[in-house]
Amino acid sequence: MHNDECAMLNRSKAGEPLEGQVPVGAQGTTFYRFEYPPQFSKAALWDKGVEPHVSECPLGMLHRGVGGRSTPLKIVIRTKRVDDIIWTVYSECILQNHVFEIFLKEGLTGFTVRPVPWRSDRKDLVPPVGPLRELVVTGWGGFARADSGMRLKKNYPCCGRLIYRDVAKPSEVVDPEQWDGSDFFIVWPLPKLIFISERVKEVLARHRLKGFEIQPPFKYPLGSGEIAPGRLSRYFPLDRAKELAKGQDIV
Repeated sequence: MHNDECAMLNRSKAGEPLEGQVPVGAQGTTFYRFEYPPQFSKAALWDKGVEPHVSECPLGMLHRGVGGRSTPLKIVIRTKRVDDIIWTVYSECILQNHVFEIFLKEGLTGFTVRPVPWRSDRKDLVPPVGPLRELVVTGWGGFARADSGMRLKKNYPCCGRLIYRDVAKPSEVVDPEQWDGSDFFIVWPLPKLIFISERVKEVLARHRLKGFEIQPPFKYPLGSGEIAPGRLSRYFPLDRAKELAKGQDIV
């Protein structure tokens, strides 16, 4: 399975909840956030040739935005040993080959992968076995609930820049009724946060994988009051983005 390198079955499994988790969803699962461990220094840097995505505005620098990449990911590994799951300084999630195979075998859904070329300047590196792959989330958890405080404040027609009010009530972000059943998913407008089902948590624990942190979805780093995530088509193919937008001018 190489061309579609993602699982397509919708499965879930209930389990022991973390304190403060969201209500149980319609398919009998609970939700968590999947992120890098808090105590570690991120293991990978962008290599030469990787360029950030820059959104320009005809009005000048006022609406200029930088976020994500405009080129494929290539990395420089900084650590002596490579965990099962590693993260770049920009929070991209990278899977070792055995982790990818576990995810496929377990039938996890809501993701695809991209190959990640790598190098290291360390002579003492214990290299990864097999190729590395970037985890790309394709599952959909809908829009943040209105009770979370998140709302679209400005949609600039000059450049398409979107400005949202940041989360006021993290406990109200995830709406189980909008979730598509995927094991990995995002909630709009928080595309950089990876949400996971109980099934993913169970798989990670059973295989004793390392290099990540599982948090209650309520534990959200509150920001400066506004976020600018870019447009939905930066994270999904155009046709899929139009479908998910449900007529909103955010594609």
